[in-house]
Amino acid sequence: MNSAENNSYHLIEKTALGEEIYLISAPLLHRMMAWIVDLTTVLFLQTVISLFLAAKNMERYFAADADTPATGAAIAFFILLSYVVQVFFYFYFEYAQAGRTPGKRLLSLRVVSHTGGRPSLQAILWRCLLRPIEAGFLPIIAAITAFSRQDNRRIGDILAGTLVIIDLADHRGMSQAKIVNTNNIDKIKKIVSQVQNLLPPAKLNALRELAKIYPHLTPQHRLWFSRQVAPWLPPEAASVPLEDILFLV
Repeated sequence: MNSAENNSYHLIEKTALGEEIYLISAPLLHRMMAWIVDLTTVLFLQTVISLFLAAKNMERYFAADADTPATGAAIAFFILLSYVVQVFFYFYFEYAQAGRTPGKRLLSLRVVSHTGGRPSLQAILWRCLLRPIEAGFLPIIAAITAFSRQDNRRIGDILAGTLVIIDLADHRGMSQAKIVNTNNIDKIKKIVSQVQNLLPPAKLNALRELAKIYPHLTPQHRLWFSRQVAPWLPPEAASVPLEDILFLV
């Protein structure tokens, strides 16, 4: 589908009723923002643990001379501590909390398997073990990999068989997919193509922002928004659910 090339829609299944089930890959900007939130939390945890260990007679690891074995041991210890804290932090939240770290929860993201289900223990371990290595030793390669892929998957995602998606669920621990009826898919594609080509950037961005909140709106609010954006859409859009159009914009 044309929009998949631009918006990273990931087809995972075709049902017996002729419906296509998609996942929406998380935009890189959202992933970076979630990462910043999580990194801040990790750094806070590392600081707390470091202060606790220092209070427990860890002074021998600190020395005035940077060349002393004590200082070398301190550096090695805190590098190892940083790695361990990151691995356990992400493992706990991505496995025990159904793929949602604090940052991902804030940005409405979730880690799922490539089929849309809950990732396996092995998959989460791969992600958690590779993340610090990617960030510390392969940042350029990791960035190029994510930017060059339509689904924005990093190295850890590819090896683990996982995907970070925009979570449209109602926070009940379920990964959310979007169902589009194939009977209307060609018509919807045509409408979306017209919208993307004809609307000014400001209105197009407004539709994309509306798409993010539309699943959570009440029926009354959906009706109000539908009336507001109706003049922006081609006449044939009147026979297609606005939700399907927003999903593909």
